[in-house]
Amino acid sequence: MTATGPRRGRFLTQDGESRRLRHPQGHNGARVKEIQNDAGVSEILSWLKRGAQTDGAGIWRSVEGLCIAPVSLLPRLIKDAHGVEHVNKTEIIRKIRQEWWSPQLASQVDQVVNVCAVCINHNVRKNLTTPLGHIPPPTGPFRHLMMTHIDMGAELQVDGKRFLLVIVDRFSRWMEATATSGEDVESAAKFLCCEVIPRFGIPDFLSSDKGKRFVNNVLKNVASALESDHKLGCVYLPESQSAMDPGYRTLTNNLAKICDESHLNWVQALPLALMKIRSQTNRMTHLTPHEMLTGRPLPMAYTEGPYTEPSEAQSEGDMQDYVRILTQIHRQLYPQVREAIHGGDGVQEDVRLVAPGDKIHIRMYKGKSPLGARREGPFTVVAATASAVRVEERDHWYHLNQCDRAGAGTGQGEPTTPGPATTGQPMEAEVVTNSDSDTSRMGPAYGTRAQAK
Repeated sequence: MTATGPRRGRFLTQDGESRRLRHPQGHNGARVKEIQNDAGVSEILSWLKRGAQTDGAGIWRSVEGLCIAPVSLLPRLIKDAHGVEHVNKTEIIRKIRQEWWSPQLASQVDQVVNVCAVCINHNVRKNLTTPLGHIPPPTGPFRHLMMTHIDMGAELQVDGKRFLLVIVDRFSRWMEATATSGEDVESAAKFLCCEVIPRFGIPDFLSSDKGKRFVNNVLKNVASALESDHKLGCVYLPESQSAMDPGYRTLTNNLAKICDESHLNWVQALPLALMKIRSQTNRMTHLTPHEMLTGRPLPMAYTEGPYTEPSEAQSEGDMQDYVRILTQIHRQLYPQVREAIHGGDGVQEDVRLVAPGDKIHIRMYKGKSPLGARREGPFTVVAATASAVRVEERDHWYHLNQCDRAGAGTGQGEPTTPGPATTGQPMEAEVVTNSDSDTSRMGPAYGTRAQAK
């Protein structure tokens, strides 16, 4: 029996023996036979199960007449076919199968390409996929505030004010906003301390992105003085500020409609847009922010019913009853909000795909050139949660959707699961680090004020 495969394959190679073995013809048949005879019994049996047999020269061939490549020969053939141009898996297999066959070829190609640093950095490929994560809901209104700046554009600048500072309560979706002249942390700290906190109290948590306008000693000192925990989301991940994105889109959409209808500028229309948002029913809780905060609908022109404010003649006892009933309403709203957000299934099992000590590559979002790499690395993981990691030489936390394995280190195969997860009440997400003493840069987790201390 003779080989029927084509003889068109001419790969780039730097290995002399690979070059000679590339074409299993008569002059190197003895060497091919020697390599095949070194294969184990189980490997030869796998060839026989697939119809392989020896030809007149004693060389094992497949049913198509292709020379069978033992597992020990595959790495050299794959490296030769991969070449300096680093072709994809399909092209590697196509080149090798011109003259060779192996039942383990596809799996071996996957293994080699998956650990190739050049391919990891440059190829378009799917990153790590994590289970859907969540931030535990607060236990009441204004316990967790989220902040962001919106650039309204230079053409819409009004009296030197171009930016919109927005603060959202995660529990009730109550929104506060003010126009500012710049994206500076001083304006955020001033608005927080002079407008929001005096009216609604001191929050347990302050959340923002990792922009320079929020990563500043001013806001850090404010949070420290208030004994509030300032949490920063993962870089390049708007989903970590989940309440902000739909909130500010709704605000800017309302501003656009009001300005178009009334011919006001956006600074003048801001109070009307905020009133609209505070009286709008949330699609998950089916309550308005005003109802969740005060226990009654916001009085509007179209509102019907005895929703009048307490009169001055109202007795102190009635006011105490109002406060007591409002407290009961908030206690009843918390499980309703929690069930609406998380479906009442409790906390998901904390399954980790990456553990400290693993090597990963991180996707690049800026500074890319046409010839630049898509990813950078590899980096060593020093701390990990179920959905984010922190690496050496970087202070940021990166979501696993932006990471890919480097093909080495622990946790390469199956995901790791820590101890039993505690359910029932919001707790801080467990962070695994290389050192138990590294508590100054804990991950993007949330808990109660007592836990934050």
